Amino acid sequence: MKTTIMIITLGMIATGVGMLKIKTTQEQRHLWNQYEKALSHQNELNAEWNKLKLEESMLITSVLLDHNIRERMGMVLPKQDSIVYVVEQNNSTLVSTNNNDNGRYVQ
Repeated sequence: MKTTIMIITLGMIATGVGMLKIKTTQEQRHLWNQYEKALSHQNELNAEWNKLKLEESMLITSVLLDHNIRERMGMVLPKQDSIVYVVEQNNSTLVSTNNNDNGRYVQ
């Protein structure tokens, strides 16, 4: 009788240990999957960050280049009275020096 109880007790302990092993293995796999997803997301974010940094450097470079060129060449916005508008109408072309002027037609 004692041996039967001992065998049953050992069997229950072995079953408990086995179920604990299964549970910890399942949790480990679940945590590993979460880690892999987080790592993948981090890689995506790093790639996007690198693209944004590259775009930022390109924008800054073009702005600095534009500013440098305008400064070196002495480029400024023209005054309103020095702007000439050319508008084509049928067979003649209207040339106007500003918006208030009626302009003249040239063929």
